[in-house]
Amino acid sequence: MIRRLSIISLLVGTLAILGELMGLDLPSIAWFFSLGKGFGWASSLILGLAGLVGLFFLPARVSWNPVTIQRFRRFRSIRRGWWSLLLLAALVLLALLDQTIVGRRALVVKHDDKWYFPAFVKQRYAEKTFSGEGESETNYRLLKESMAADELDGFVLMPLVPWAPVLDSDDQQTLLLEQREGLLYKPGEPRPYSGRAIRYYEGKDRNKHSDIRIRRGLPAADGRA
Repeated sequence: MIRRLSIISLLVGTLAILGELMGLDLPSIAWFFSLGKGFGWASSLILGLAGLVGLFFLPARVSWNPVTIQRFRRFRSIRRGWWSLLLLAALVLLALLDQTIVGRRALVVKHDDKWYFPAFVKQRYAEKTFSGEGESETNYRLLKESMAADELDGFVLMPLVPWAPVLDSDDQQTLLLEQREGLLYKPGEPRPYSGRAIRYYEGKDRNKHSDIRIRRGLPAADGRA
């Protein structure tokens, strides 16, 4: 067991470092980079070093205490608890698949004899990459419809659930914000608006121009959501 855990630790640490260096988007492996570069690098290196130490300096097998083995066998005899553990483990493995199951970015796009993997890279492809007009990120569901209708050459492979987990829908409900004295408000509300705001190209309500955070009526310093 120690050897297996060491190999897993080494693989996760190595993949996290390679993913960061190569600009890959692998949330299930490199999630700690989202907490900061320093924390991400430190965590990845610790995982990798821990794996190497386990492989070369720790015993390959664990000598379990007979009492521990007896308790484990007793737990396995409790069918409800054992199957609950297996179900939980299966759900954890399913969650590790992440953007391959749920996400609005395509897994694979082929266009003009070029291959793209939007869901697995940090780079965001603008609409003009695939013969669109805008600078905003491509709506891959619309792109798939266009290619299926032979309007564009190529194909798009989407995740099983082709929507983002939050704030993503084909049936958009829009509410226009009002500007008063340089601040943005919801119609009829006295307090400046705070939250997410999306701006679309004029006359093209499905082509997103920008996606920003609003704090107390003004765009947040970080700009994009």
